[in-house]
Amino acid sequence: VAGGSDTFYPRARRFVDEQLRRWAAGEPLANVVRPGTR
Repeated sequence: VAGGSDTFYPRARRFVDEQLRRWAAGEPLANVVRPGTR
């Protein structure tokens, strides 16, 4: 069972900010899901 959390949006924002920083720097992105892998 899932529910709302006050910490979700700040954590999501930090993750997106870090992904954008990585992308802009030409670094690999975190938590990439590749088809056909487990």
